[in-house]
Amino acid sequence: MTVQLIDLVGTLTGGGMGQTRPPNVIVMSNLSRGAAETGARGHFMLKYVAAGKELYRYGGKTFPVAAGQFLAVPPGMAGEVEIAHQSGAASGMCLGLKCLDTQSAPMEAPLLFAASCSTLGQMLARSHRQMATGPSPRARVAEHLAAGTARHFETLMEEALGHLSALAASRPVTRYDLLRKLTLARAYLHDVDDRPVALGEVAAAAGVSQFHLLRSFRACFGLPPSTYHRRIRLEAARAAVERAEMTCTQAALRYGFADGASFSHAHRRAFGTAPTRKV
Repeated sequence: MTVQLIDLVGTLTGGGMGQTRPPNVIVMSNLSRGAAETGARGHFMLKYVAAGKELYRYGGKTFPVAAGQFLAVPPGMAGEVEIAHQSGAASGMCLGLKCLDTQSAPMEAPLLFAASCSTLGQMLARSHRQMATGPSPRARVAEHLAAGTARHFETLMEEALGHLSALAASRPVTRYDLLRKLTLARAYLHDVDDRPVALGEVAAAAGVSQFHLLRSFRACFGLPPSTYHRRIRLEAARAAVERAEMTCTQAALRYGFADGASFSHAHRRAFGTAPTRKV
């Protein structure tokens, strides 16, 4: 797949990102201020933010996209983007690729994702770093990113539709808004991996009540927030020990377990064996 790379630097102005672009394009941006229209495309677009914050407006609603997040915008949806000046310069990239056609049911609004919580999101973050600062040829990285996006995008959309259908709210607009807040809660749990967090702390970070968080998080992601978070920290500690990066005691302290014995006990309960090095 041939992909055209475009750079936007400085102030965002003019008729927009995405209105007169080629079919397969990746726009790399490093912007200090400004606003522009975002033209409608015949397929999904992905807007990834690496630093700062960008504000997207579609259908009368504002979708803030902070560092480490990306927005999937459905086909045919035009809107506006503004650089949130209070957060400093914003850098990121926008993907408009024909491979983003999907057989999933149509979505009625943009969906927010945390890059750390999906294979595609991790690929976006890694590829942006490589194209922004790394020694790798940008064109080659862009082609690899396009190919990887083609492999993982459909799975991401199917998962998101499953999450939407699992929510009890009757109005679609309510389900979309609740899923956005649950995504923020999930991202918070991934970001804070050095200690347990209270339910109220996660709810405040996501802007949702503790009641809705507890009920809806489990419906979407299969586990209560506290259990999900403990699993994240346990798997990270396990990987650090297996790669011989840390001892059991070091991993326990790094990922919020009381001590090495507590971590080993939790590991045995979850995986059936004690933590061991594999290298």
